[in-house]
Amino acid sequence: MSHTFRHTLAPAFMQALLLLALGAGLATAAPPSPPDPAPLSAQPSSHDFGLVRIDQGEQNTSIWVQNNGVDTVQLGASTIGGDAALRISGDGCNNQMLSSGMGCNVGIGFDPDDDVHSAATLHVPVAGFADLDVPLAGTGAAQRVTLAPSSLDFGSVAVGDSAVRSFTITSTGNLSFQSLVAIPSGGDVGGFRVEHDGCSLQQLITGSACDVTVRFAPPAVGAYAATLLLIGGDSQPGIVPLKGAGAPAPAPSPVVASPAAAEPLADVAFDAPAGLPAPVAHGRIDLGNAHCVAATRCTVVVRARVYALASRRASVARRHGITSARTDVVLWHLRASGGHARLGLPASLRGRPALLVATLRTHVADRRGVSRTLVVPLAARR
Repeated sequence: MSHTFRHTLAPAFMQALLLLALGAGLATAAPPSPPDPAPLSAQPSSHDFGLVRIDQGEQNTSIWVQNNGVDTVQLGASTIGGDAALRISGDGCNNQMLSSGMGCNVGIGFDPDDDVHSAATLHVPVAGFADLDVPLAGTGAAQRVTLAPSSLDFGSVAVGDSAVRSFTITSTGNLSFQSLVAIPSGGDVGGFRVEHDGCSLQQLITGSACDVTVRFAPPAVGAYAATLLLIGGDSQPGIVPLKGAGAPAPAPSPVVASPAAAEPLADVAFDAPAGLPAPVAHGRIDLGNAHCVAATRCTVVVRARVYALASRRASVARRHGITSARTDVVLWHLRASGGHARLGLPASLRGRPALLVATLRTHVADRRGVSRTLVVPLAARR
């Protein structure tokens, strides 16, 4: 072989060797294939807790993990990825060696703090295999309502006249709202009364609505304010502010001769100023002196409900802080000169008496008089 031929062949030979080496390097750098699926199964293969009340506490279930393969496998610590309301409450599979057909449990807890849907995935790691994934879900449940408008302003109303305003209650939670009661409370409650309550003892499913109508009749000139408590469901009471003003009555028009005015209906009145708390002592509510109006003698039929706070430190706005009980029918036989009026507390009442709501119906002989509602805050006598 000539010297010139050897020099011509050498570069080509070196290039071929370089290409072979480069090809081997590329084959070595190829990505590894993904791990095989785990030889495990989960029972159930997914779990949805459904609706869980946000104040019910953590709800628990367990996932059974089983080795369906022929070889023994080793499990690691389970984890959950997703919403924090779902968590591992107990990992019985951590560091377990499962032979064929054997299994273990992973505990799952769900404790929602809002009425939203939560989702997560349970990951059970297996040495040498891909994780076993189990989908998890649950929804927080709550009773909620919205008010429109959120307060009632009656404006200026002449003494002797009245005005009516309404608001709408709409159920916006994902649980039905039940047993709603509207009660005037605090301030000048004597000037306001519930004219129509389309919500009491009604079940409001999500999206449904009802109306409450309030009438304002100022007894005198001046500003008046009170609140309307909306008690019901498992949430804290709603509060609707009420306000209005009493204006002077217009001057009367000249009176033309007319038939004699009808005899006024009999009513009952109390000496204690309206809005002041009535003392409670020895199981009785002291309403002070009561007397007949527009009659020398009258009979008053009383049907009342007493609302109490569950503890002395509870406030009206505190959740689960209100209890109530109805009294038996009470008959008062009064004279126009007055008589002391007391109501016994219901034996079934629990807690500190805070509010009396009573319906009064007055009778004279066989003729029915005035019917009205009396709302009185209560205070323990020291």
